[in-house]
Amino acid sequence: MAKESFTVECPCCKAKLTLDPELRALIAHEPPPPTRTVADLGAALDKLRARSAQIEERFKQGVERSGLLRDMKRKVQIEQARRLQGLAQGSQGDFFRREVLVTGDIDGDE
Repeated sequence: MAKESFTVECPCCKAKLTLDPELRALIAHEPPPPTRTVADLGAALDKLRARSAQIEERFKQGVERSGLLRDMKRKVQIEQARRLQGLAQGSQGDFFRREVLVTGDIDGDE
């Protein structure tokens, strides 16, 4: 008399196990359905957006406290003013003099 195999469900993970009583062995396994940590994908995205906004706000507060943002803006303003002043005076030669000092002699004597 051949005994038929039967299927049981794991109480922990809800996987389906097929057992054979004659062999006394597991003959098939069906993995458990995937579990979701959140019921709604929209709620998960909202949580991620809120967390991202918190991180961005903390970063801005840290930068403002250290004064880096103010210093960077001031340096950019000063540099822009110098460029505008140089263009107004027509002193493009200053740019070329800096290039010569950095790269070496124009004639190539070095």
